[in-house]
Amino acid sequence: MILYTVVSLYTSRIILQVMGVEDFGIYNIVAGVVIMFSFINTFLTNACQRFLSVAIAEGDENDIRSVFSTSIFVHCLIVLLFVLAAETIGLWFVCNKLVIPEPRMAAALWAYQIMVFETVVSIIKIPYNAVVVSEERMSFFAYVSIAESVIRLISVFVLLVISYDKLITYSVFHCLIGVISFICYVCYCRRIVNYSRFSIKYDKTKVKEMTSFSVWNVFGSVAEMGYNHGTNIVLNLFH
Repeated sequence: MILYTVVSLYTSRIILQVMGVEDFGIYNIVAGVVIMFSFINTFLTNACQRFLSVAIAEGDENDIRSVFSTSIFVHCLIVLLFVLAAETIGLWFVCNKLVIPEPRMAAALWAYQIMVFETVVSIIKIPYNAVVVSEERMSFFAYVSIAESVIRLISVFVLLVISYDKLITYSVFHCLIGVISFICYVCYCRRIVNYSRFSIKYDKTKVKEMTSFSVWNVFGSVAEMGYNHGTNIVLNLFH
């Protein structure tokens, strides 16, 4: 956590310096729109971890497999809904409502599509993240976080030397970090536990239980999204 905090403080300053105020602002406002459309994903994270932990504690391997496969199935549905919303309402909002300078609109749209793909990867990653937490493999969790911080730091130095569009390049680097993290989680989970292999089967009862459990977190998730990202969008629209 200390390493992550130090790297974040340093990279934020350098990224702002390299990208400039305009591109840095565009990146954050476009990211805010993407994240706002993926809010449903946040309150399902706790449900995934909770049901996996309970199944592991009960020791029924068939039940554990069922919970994991159901989690993957639910998150695949979320991906479909997210992509549908992001490529219709979200894309329209970015093109027609956000205040983005015309010369930077093309780069902003590229960054938007890259972030949509990155968010899809992060949604599919959640069940695997839940496996790591439920199995209490915190050392792996820490190592991957450290690796992400180091790669993020390296990407900032690369931004300093390349001449290609900084907004698009930074978006690509950020997406690559997410993809690398996803691959690490999938490979690790498939190696340490034999139930983390997706099958088409899913339990309708568990789908209902997981979504019902998650509904209690929806208000907090929406409020947090509005506070963290809605403020930036409002500032962009009116100022």
